[in-house]
Amino acid sequence: YGTTTYLLAGQLVEEITGNPVHEELEARVLGPLGMENTFLPPVQQPPVPVVSGYYDLTGSGEETAKVTALPQAAIQSLGWTGGGLESQATDVLKLLPGIIDGGLLTDDSLDEMTTLVHDTDYGLGVNVGEIAGQAAYFHGGGVPGFRTKHAYFPDSGVAVALLSNASGPDVDAMMERVAKLVFG
Repeated sequence: YGTTTYLLAGQLVEEITGNPVHEELEARVLGPLGMENTFLPPVQQPPVPVVSGYYDLTGSGEETAKVTALPQAAIQSLGWTGGGLESQATDVLKLLPGIIDGGLLTDDSLDEMTTLVHDTDYGLGVNVGEIAGQAAYFHGGGVPGFRTKHAYFPDSGVAVALLSNASGPDVDAMMERVAKLVFG
């Protein structure tokens, strides 16, 4: 996984299809999964108000800098297809179950996506492994002021989405705790 690789993939999608990547995402992924509250800035903007993100700009350990006070066009354009989707938790919960069990991909494509690369727990855009002893597909990320972690537990059909509006929380540890609460 590399942000640059996904930025290049976005450019390839546009070059090959002749369409803006946000339209292809809508037609191929977001629409079929009913993800109506997911947007790809800077072309698409979520409805206002949006949640403010906080970041420790001074190194003091206190996340007091309000990221949303910075010029949003610059911040939002940095992520684009490399992690810049903005979404509500209810939409995030639909993504991995929809990809893994929802028929969006052919069996061959799903196998390729979930085949681990080298000696990691990472395939193509998704981690495959265990969380709290449960088989899981998961992915996380973050930008200044925000952290996310999404997991899908296929044996039970449970999906969990953790979204934080601060850079500091350890969403991996939080997901482990949530899974232990859910699965005992």
